[in-house]
Amino acid sequence: MLRNGEVVGYPDRDLLQNTEALIAMMVGREIDQLYTPRQRPAADNGATPLLSVRQLSDGRQLQDLSFDIQPGEIVGVAGLLGAGRDVLVDLLYGLRPAERGTIHLEGRPRRIRTPKQAIRAGMALVPRDRRHQGLILPFTTADNINLASLPETATFGWERRGIAEQKARDWIEQLAIRPGRPGLPVRYMSGGNQQKAILARWLGTDARLFILDEPTLGVDIGARRDIYQRTRQLADKGRAVLVSSSDAPELLGLCDRILVLWRGALAANLPTRGLTLDALLVAINGGQEPSP
Repeated sequence: MLRNGEVVGYPDRDLLQNTEALIAMMVGREIDQLYTPRQRPAADNGATPLLSVRQLSDGRQLQDLSFDIQPGEIVGVAGLLGAGRDVLVDLLYGLRPAERGTIHLEGRPRRIRTPKQAIRAGMALVPRDRRHQGLILPFTTADNINLASLPETATFGWERRGIAEQKARDWIEQLAIRPGRPGLPVRYMSGGNQQKAILARWLGTDARLFILDEPTLGVDIGARRDIYQRTRQLADKGRAVLVSSSDAPELLGLCDRILVLWRGALAANLPTRGLTLDALLVAINGGQEPSP
């Protein structure tokens, strides 16, 4: 068994059959519960949604999508490959043009045509392809963490290295990013630690809407739990979180509601309280039982 480039043990047959013990050896600590219980936000029909989307369409793959997300709510987006999950994320964040539709943030209409406009409107994105869309691989961990905080760590266009490095160290410690070296190029980190570095970038901003696109794809079990924990904390602080994922159990365990897309349209809006995995999979498959 390897961890952080070192041999940490030689699991025998009995250990290989004990999932919890095997995970503990892999990550170096006990993982007591992957999805911690959370008090679901009470519905308030009179509250202003943090995000309100109406008739959003790209004219090809996504058809007139409308939904709201309240402050403090974690909403998942589920769907088969090609159902439109990736298109929705791209339209919300200005990565591709919308043919029609409106986006309101905290009751204010927003015209989002570029990621720069999305950031200014208070959005944060953890993209599905972290190596090509979320990170500058030759840059250090500190540089990548501070990309969204340059106004705080720079003066007249010059970065104040001491402030920038300390800010990065704080997030490295809080998120248990390993190895804990701000000057290490981020390309040498594991997928889970790279993902936590992207999340740290936005946690230090005033973003109100967090869009997480396949947030734990290729991430180890320990980093998964850390990411889930931070996501819950964001919602507890009144932020809104949209999670697009192909992992149905992840959506069921993490989210308050799940929007199910089918062939580019909204097929279902399902509260997760009392929702079973089988029922979710049936909805994802367009009302059909999934193939064995």
